[in-house]
Amino acid sequence: MKKRAYYITWSTQDKPTAFNFTGSKGKYFFSYDKKIWDCLSTSSQSIFGHSDKRIKGEIKSQIDTFCVASPKADTADKQIAAEGLLELLGLKGKIFYTVSGAESIENALKMARQVTGRDYILARRNSYHGATLGALSVTGDWRSEEHLSLGQYTIRIPEPFEDPTGEKTRAIVEKEGPEKFAAFCLETVSGISGVIVPPHSWWNAIQALCDEYGIKLILDEVFTGFGRTAKPFAFHHFPQLKPDFVAMSKAITGGYVPFGALYTTNETFRFYKKKILSCGLTNYGHPLGLAALKAVLEIFKQPGLQVELDSKAAYFKKKIDILKERFQIEEERTIGFLTYLKFKKLKSFKLQTFIDHGLYLHAKKNVIVLAPPMIWDEENFDTVFAKLTKILEDHYEKQAL
Repeated sequence: MKKRAYYITWSTQDKPTAFNFTGSKGKYFFSYDKKIWDCLSTSSQSIFGHSDKRIKGEIKSQIDTFCVASPKADTADKQIAAEGLLELLGLKGKIFYTVSGAESIENALKMARQVTGRDYILARRNSYHGATLGALSVTGDWRSEEHLSLGQYTIRIPEPFEDPTGEKTRAIVEKEGPEKFAAFCLETVSGISGVIVPPHSWWNAIQALCDEYGIKLILDEVFTGFGRTAKPFAFHHFPQLKPDFVAMSKAITGGYVPFGALYTTNETFRFYKKKILSCGLTNYGHPLGLAALKAVLEIFKQPGLQVELDSKAAYFKKKIDILKERFQIEEERTIGFLTYLKFKKLKSFKLQTFIDHGLYLHAKKNVIVLAPPMIWDEENFDTVFAKLTKILEDHYEKQAL
């Protein structure tokens, strides 16, 4: 391959983490003539696979109608998609359209600060909310470290398992002064950064602080929305939550079109009835994104889908449990179609090793993360886990030498 004329993301450019990609179809993508199982749903967005006819069909139909529309255009699809999205969320409110997860978070932060008249945000250290400067200001992991942002207006709270009853978080809020906090900005379940599933007791404490002090709750569902946790949204596992904002993207279109959305309450909407909403994007409510979203919403209306998802997720967990019996796993966290596995006594994994054996997943140090698409069947899980077992056996055997 000749010298690249473009950057590779999240990498040093002298030795970037990259691989050859020549096409995709169904449950796989291709690296030249090698078929690669997409065990990460690309970056969690292609949860419906790479060739869903319903999503592709809606996009193609829209292309033949019109491809571009003003952000101020009232179109039928804006209304249809918003109503369907609110139904899937199970919430009453309004939808603000975006083009990415970071933009969904950005607009949630802007609105929360305007509505409350407060400046500060509460967020976790182990978190990722997007690469734009506002989203980076609430991101806590390494990706925010070298950039100037609004981080001085972010107060970090303990991780859920450091503070399962929320007492430490309450102490921080009350010491700093609850009147300064506009919102909590939290991943309902974290993705690549650890698949942290907070206990109900922690969420109870967060919601209680929001209710008591008028702090808004921003839930980041960019990674976990649209079936990743075997429910439409991760917050559906926590019925006590009353989000003021829900940030969405990635699987909102199956990844076929860059798109996103932000849920807001009717209370937030009423704030802007007489005040100008100073939020907007050139591609707000883009016609192709709306077309893809409509197809995704139809997928979730299929009879028996929830039973199917529960069954597949249970089989996925069964395969993980077998893996745990075979290998020394220090940490395992699984919810739906998402798992974090940290192995004992293993040296650092390399992505290329898995690519060479026909698997694409997240691999860093002695950790792997799997986020397979919901379209896999039991035979697919068997095939992938057989390959994964062989790779791990090779790693342990080489380490013993």
